[in-house]
Amino acid sequence: MSDPAGMVTFMRYHPWRHLRDHTHVTVETRAELPTGVDGFTDGTRIWLRRGLTQAQRRSVLAHELVHIERGTNHVSDREEAVVDSIAARRLVTFLDLHDALRWSQGRVDDETADWCWVDLRTIEARIESLTDAERAQLEQLREEWAA
Repeated sequence: MSDPAGMVTFMRYHPWRHLRDHTHVTVETRAELPTGVDGFTDGTRIWLRRGLTQAQRRSVLAHELVHIERGTNHVSDREEAVVDSIAARRLVTFLDLHDALRWSQGRVDDETADWCWVDLRTIEARIESLTDAERAQLEQLREEWAA
């Protein structure tokens, strides 16, 4: 299998390591947040909802770090989509996505997300952000499943 993005990486993105580059940011991992809010940042602090799984914490932390880097918080649905896309592309390489979809026979669900060590929102955002070359390669994969 080729790497259509030309970006095979040998080290998985690790948002907790990336946090080291943001020495001005502290993280609270047991925050009591409103229903439906898994994380929040004010630019110097990140709050992660109590009870998140490891994959959810990883996904939400990456998302909030992108907000900090962009100097934004939830300002619009468009900005959330951009942040979701950036975080998802960092967390899920094309090769990981390819393997997960092969394993799941094309299903996109919690198990597929778990395969990639992310939450469902992140795997969905990664699929939404596929390049044309990545989409073409996944179409070939779908043909293999059908055979």
